[in-house]
Amino acid sequence: MAAPADFSAPLRARGEKQAASSARLTSDGRQLLLEVEVVDPTPSTSADDVHSDHVEVWFALEDLKAVGPTRFVTTDAGGLFTVNGGDKPRELDRSIRMRSAEDDEEDRCTASERSARESIGKPPSRRVRAFFGLAHLGLFRDGRPAVLYDRPLYAAAGLAPSLAPGDVSYEVQKTKRGYHIRAVLQPGGLVFVPRTGVETLRARVDVIDAGPPGAPERVRSSHPAPRWAEPSTFHVVKLAQPLKPRLLAGVPELSQQDLEGLPPYFMRVGEEWRGVAADSREPTDVSNRYCLSSASEVLEHVFLQWKLGPATPFAGPDTVRVPVQATGADAMRLRGLREASRAGELLLLREEQKPRAAWIAGATELGFRFGDGTPGAVVKQTGWMMGMPMGGPCGAAEENTLELVRLGESGPISAELLSWDACSNVVAHEGQELIDLDGASFSEDSEASWPGYTWEQPGQKLRMKFADDLWVVASWNARDGSGVTVRAEKPEEEP
Repeated sequence: MAAPADFSAPLRARGEKQAASSARLTSDGRQLLLEVEVVDPTPSTSADDVHSDHVEVWFALEDLKAVGPTRFVTTDAGGLFTVNGGDKPRELDRSIRMRSAEDDEEDRCTASERSARESIGKPPSRRVRAFFGLAHLGLFRDGRPAVLYDRPLYAAAGLAPSLAPGDVSYEVQKTKRGYHIRAVLQPGGLVFVPRTGVETLRARVDVIDAGPPGAPERVRSSHPAPRWAEPSTFHVVKLAQPLKPRLLAGVPELSQQDLEGLPPYFMRVGEEWRGVAADSREPTDVSNRYCLSSASEVLEHVFLQWKLGPATPFAGPDTVRVPVQATGADAMRLRGLREASRAGELLLLREEQKPRAAWIAGATELGFRFGDGTPGAVVKQTGWMMGMPMGGPCGAAEENTLELVRLGESGPISAELLSWDACSNVVAHEGQELIDLDGASFSEDSEASWPGYTWEQPGQKLRMKFADDLWVVASWNARDGSGVTVRAEKPEEEP
């Protein structure tokens, strides 16, 4: 017997009281099974993917806040904006031209606000649509390959999702009254999924009856008042057997609920999954750190992407290091988004009951084991001195920190080894200057790999070379990483 449906609904056209067509959706924990019974005695022979007999299936993330708006305003500078929560071009033009009540040319914050508004672009603005978190599929009466619609609307958000072979497969059976579709949808067929798996989603099924040549199309839908690309007209479907997508080969732990730092959602891009998230912020001028003026009634919507992997061991075969790299042409702009940047690495120790994990906002330089067998790593974290690139002295300077990380049973523990930045020549430990690189001797080799790392005692004592005549030695308790000490050293002078 067939399993109980997670979702079933009659398919009616507007004004119809009786519905002979119907849709049924079921999950078996690995894939979705969709069956659509279509009553349509007037077959269409059109090869058009839109104006032909077919079934359209809409999916969306369950959280409408994550999906966000689909209607925006844009300008000559590009970018997607809403003004006071809407998509009215005239309001955006007014915001661009707006001036402070006290428009004093000598007031540096007035100039900063003007700069923030001018960064939006130049009027006139125009409406545009863009998709995030939505999937719109077409399944056809004649059995041609399934279609993912609306690629230009994804492109407007800087996204390029695509289905892999096998993500959506289906068969069509002709019936006396029309046709019957039975489709198998792998998680990739949803296009967008939560990282922790699909427990609840939004779905809608529409049947397009093209009719004979010259006849008007008729739409029968699972919703009584369907609206194109409007997730609020989708049904909320709770799966009895949630789906767990395989986001990265060999690392099923990525779907763990408590792994912090990873992208919240993933998007299908051919054979791989790519981390994604929607972020919104007020257009802000960062050239003057004392003002940080913004256009407070405007939100700019940015859709961020991350590429994961490949996964490799870092301290033995039972450990996993997963790089998470932010993608996008404007890297400077992406890194200015504090919460949304999420570029770094995930370190995992695989255990039977629960993996130990640490999120690193940087990169692993060395992996090793402490004396008690716990994995450890020396990691380099890089960020902006002001939290984001700003104007003024050292406003766009990077700061670097070397940390000792231990994947303990109760959670990751870290201790600072060294810190330095691009605004000075000082290398410090916990705020205390260790070496000054002014006048240091650099060879081509030392500049190419800066700093260089050499174990004096593996897992216990590390030499970090900053110049030919300057280096730092860090040591700690080999058993558990406690008692970190750091000192600067120079080569002994020849007599």
